[in-house]
Amino acid sequence: MTSARRKNCAFTEEETSVLLDLWADDRIQAKFNNSFRHNLIWEDIALRMKGMGYNRSWKECYNRVANLKKAFARKKRDFKTGNDHCISIQKLSQIALYSDDT
Repeated sequence: MTSARRKNCAFTEEETSVLLDLWADDRIQAKFNNSFRHNLIWEDIALRMKGMGYNRSWKECYNRVANLKKAFARKKRDFKTGNDHCISIQKLSQIALYSDDT
């Protein structure tokens, strides 16, 4: 039985790294800062990812970055534990440089 609304697989570490690189690009961040229609920017990011061989919707990309931002905030708060199982603290630190509304 095949479902058209089947949940996609989890993002790989490589796929997440590509997404973060695209999202953190200065031109993309400038678009976020100068636009109220962020879903169009997320569609552009998803299209660029598709061009690199990753088939993700704009909503999946948005959710992945939003979840990473939340994970980073928790990690930063709980940094005393020293447990570093996320993608990389450097990549997640990059997220902290940008506002929470992107």
